[in-house]
Amino acid sequence: MRTHFETKKLVPCYSEEGRCERCRRVLSVYSMELRRGMWNAFGLREFVLEPVRLKYGKPIRVTRCFVCSRRCKRRGLDEQYATGERADITATHGARRIADGCDEYMREENVKIGRLIEDTVEFDELVYENCDEQGRPEWLTVSYKRDGGNRHEVTRR
Repeated sequence: MRTHFETKKLVPCYSEEGRCERCRRVLSVYSMELRRGMWNAFGLREFVLEPVRLKYGKPIRVTRCFVCSRRCKRRGLDEQYATGERADITATHGARRIADGCDEYMREENVKIGRLIEDTVEFDELVYENCDEQGRPEWLTVSYKRDGGNRHEVTRR
């Protein structure tokens, strides 16, 4: 199956030299942290992002997925980022960034993506982030537990 999501976007910390490209911490290819993060990130791609991308028919940008545990702690991120189970995504097709966030079109497209996730795939949590007055998100955060126990929880912030 052809994938629309590059490994480098899902696992940006990994580099061929075995160090996190962001914090330079040694990440052995055989380390459990990296292997678990890649396994979960690829599950998120295969079971959530790819099916939604195919139904949506336009590009979806992953802005954050697997983050090494050191960076995750430093930034105060949810533990699911360190395990590769969570990703921040947003629409890109025809959207343009503006100084104070995103335009109306991009917010509408993010709502469409959120509805597709809710209606068509298995997921743990879907968060509509940085919503405007009409409840339209600037980006979406979606998580998926590859080993099961997905709650289908939807939240707006």
